[in-house]
Amino acid sequence: MKITAFSYQNSMHHKTLSTRHDAAVSNLSSGNIANLSQIDGGAFALSERLQNSNTINQAAMTNLQNLVSFSHAQSDTLSSASEILNRMNELAALASNGLLSDSDRMNYNKEFLELSSQLSDQATSKFSGNHLFGANSGGVSFIKESSGLDYTNKIGVVSDPDTGSVFGSDAGGGNDLLDSDVIPDGDNSYASTISNFAALNSAYSGAATPAASIFRDLFGEGGGVGWLKAAEDAVVSGFGWTVTNDAYDVEIDESAAEGGTVAYVSSLVYSGTHHADVQKLVIEVNDFDPPYISADRIIAHEIVHALHAQNTYFGDITGDGKSSATWLKEGLAEFIHGGDSRVRAHLGSNPTDSEIQSLLDKIGTGNESWSDSEQYASAYLAVRFLHSEIKECGFSDGIKHMTSWMKTQFDTGKGSTASGFNAYLSNFMSSRGYSTNDEFLDAFKNGGETASYTSPIANSSGATLSLRGISSITLSATSSYNLSSVSLANKTLTQIASLIECVSCEKAKVGSNLSTLENQIEMLTSISLNQDAAYSKLTSSDIAKEKTELSKINIGMNFYLTAQIQAQNISRNVLSILFN
Repeated sequence: MKITAFSYQNSMHHKTLSTRHDAAVSNLSSGNIANLSQIDGGAFALSERLQNSNTINQAAMTNLQNLVSFSHAQSDTLSSASEILNRMNELAALASNGLLSDSDRMNYNKEFLELSSQLSDQATSKFSGNHLFGANSGGVSFIKESSGLDYTNKIGVVSDPDTGSVFGSDAGGGNDLLDSDVIPDGDNSYASTISNFAALNSAYSGAATPAASIFRDLFGEGGGVGWLKAAEDAVVSGFGWTVTNDAYDVEIDESAAEGGTVAYVSSLVYSGTHHADVQKLVIEVNDFDPPYISADRIIAHEIVHALHAQNTYFGDITGDGKSSATWLKEGLAEFIHGGDSRVRAHLGSNPTDSEIQSLLDKIGTGNESWSDSEQYASAYLAVRFLHSEIKECGFSDGIKHMTSWMKTQFDTGKGSTASGFNAYLSNFMSSRGYSTNDEFLDAFKNGGETASYTSPIANSSGATLSLRGISSITLSATSSYNLSSVSLANKTLTQIASLIECVSCEKAKVGSNLSTLENQIEMLTSISLNQDAAYSKLTSSDIAKEKTELSKINIGMNFYLTAQIQAQNISRNVLSILFN
């Protein structure tokens, strides 16, 4: 029995040595420790993490290299745009010569229009299926990032004096505007389009009632501040609209119960022409009763509606014949005085991404009836985004460029289809990837078309790079900019000079993106080399140690093999003695 036990134990030892022998041979032949997980669990775990990180970094480098190629394609296209614009500039200069005949000028204009079409084609260029140009990322990133509204450092700061008005530094340059003076006090030259001023003056002259106080402050009577005139001046300055001869009444309603509507403008819209006839401005005393801290801002909000109705195709402001675009009407009305405080009331000082997204989603389709404060806040943010996007297209006056254009189209009877928001997007913002109201709202809520490549994954930790969205340069509004006359040629020269400057700005953004990408690739290359070295150090076998181990194993295996053979011989001899 002892001999049998020895044989079994000897066989097990031999098996163990054989396993160690195979591992040593593998370590010597591959140069790596095949059984690292068995001999050093900590080193094995670290090596796995290094390998996984390096794999992700290698993938990130591949993606970033693709973006380098993408950026070079953007740069090449912008260089081509620059050449086209220089030729258009040359043609415009030639056409501005008053000595040219109309036929010669028209020949220049034909080439000019063809070049304009080439610019528009470039705006839709693609690289590997992706548009080269498009909108900046909207959505949450626009609200949060410093290149957008910089929420935490601006809107979220309670002590920040800027209201977010179109006149404020956050929105269009100039000084910060306090809540109390965002709409400057007016004077006593009440608006000529108020048809029932005399009746109101007679009713409230000398009276000491809340309604009389509102009347005096509306019209600047008896030392009142003149809210109506101040609001009209602000809207004319901010949006380029004018006070027309469309007379309307002012109603100071003392009978409406508290808790209703503070103020509103009612208009009659004609379905055939989409024109609007302003009927009256209503102020409900029980909700408006002075001293109301934002009375001037409320009046300015309502005057936006009144002048909007008087200066545009108010019944079809998108131009598609079906969308009410309530978001645009209410967003513009909020933007005249600013809505930062309203937004902050809903989001606080440091909102989460999901909280911001929830507020953005309140805009819905943009056509719903507007009632709650969150809808107004979302509409205000959408107009701020639109203001920013228009400026990115090269129009420094932002939203005023759009509202003034809409007025010009209206004044010249172009019709709602050619004068609405959709037409504006197609004519002036196609380089940002917009052509319809729905496309714009989608970019506002969810981020623009370029969001996927403006924030690429930078490394294995999941961090992203912040790249600039790049716009193409177009001159789509050839009805306003062409060479058909000397005056238009001169006007076009000015516009092309602005566009050439825009090309330089966009190429500078491309250069900034390339620098960011190349620096990150260089950093990842260095990290990858260091990780490779660390991984190699952890997993590489010690040749001398493995040779010594193999020699020891061979000696042991030879010993156990010899011992087993001898034991088998002894076993045979014993059996021979017992049975013979």
